[in-house]
Amino acid sequence: MIIRVATPEDKKYSAIICEEIASSAKARGTGIATRTPEYIEQKIDEGKAVIAVTDEGEWVGFCYIETWSHGEYVANSGLIVAPAFRKSGVAKSIKQKIFNLSREKYPDAKIFGLTTGLAVMKINSGNHPTMNRQDSLKRYATVSSRHCRRFTPSGFSVAKIQSSYSSN
Repeated sequence: MIIRVATPEDKKYSAIICEEIASSAKARGTGIATRTPEYIEQKIDEGKAVIAVTDEGEWVGFCYIETWSHGEYVANSGLIVAPAFRKSGVAKSIKQKIFNLSREKYPDAKIFGLTTGLAVMKINSGNHPTMNRQDSLKRYATVSSRHCRRFTPSGFSVAKIQSSYSSN
């Protein structure tokens, strides 16, 4: 298994990544924001994506970086693993790689995770704060005393943060 920063050649996986995000959200009954192949390709072009593939080139998993306020805030988002590779530890490895990439690209950023699943929350707890929107849709991602984007069932919206958190 190869886990690395995605390259332009990996754009060929963008449709399957989007399909799996939608399928997984439907199966879990969550309102994960739909992503388009173009959006995934943009993250790849920006160097803000990590991909896992087999040695034979089969897609295994994916995750990307979202940034706000010129990189002051960073979220590791969109973690998805192909069903055949779930519960193998690959999600944790992808999250570690995307966290390291986030730190490399944005060394002074506040890094946090937004998730709809307990499994991802457990992975995130070792790296950065997590907000599980299934548990509390009205809670705010608490990363500073400024404004940030709030995760809602329809995606992100700008909201004033309720409390302060420092990831350092």
